[in-house]
Amino acid sequence: MARRYCKVNPQATVWFLVTAQSLEPSTLAALEALQVAYQNLCVAHVNFTSLFKDTPLLELYHSEKFNNTSHKIHNLSDMSRVALVYKFGGLYSDMDVIALRPLVGATNFIALESSSSKLINPNEAPIAHKCTTRSLPQSP
Repeated sequence: MARRYCKVNPQATVWFLVTAQSLEPSTLAALEALQVAYQNLCVAHVNFTSLFKDTPLLELYHSEKFNNTSHKIHNLSDMSRVALVYKFGGLYSDMDVIALRPLVGATNFIALESSSSKLINPNEAPIAHKCTTRSLPQSP
């Protein structure tokens, strides 16, 4: 799917973020081949403590409640998405979402979905609300 985003959005930088400390040789080779084919693809490792620093999510990341949840990996993934847009702006989309047209004009945007395939209201999640409100461009 990274290939599709790079091809449909050639003027945009497409980031492929990796959380593993090391990759299987075949995965690494595939990513390197994609980077050669698409100059707008950047691959980077994510350090969660650094990512959550200076965001409303750092306290939650270090909390006992977060570290004892049975859904830690899923929550960490969701928190990372929000933190990236909070800190850097841009657009976040899962790699299994297919880009049908350029998304360069869409900025400071996070798509959240629930198991019922409806958008989640960030006002129902206080930390998400803080992060999404902060990431939106300020009105003049």
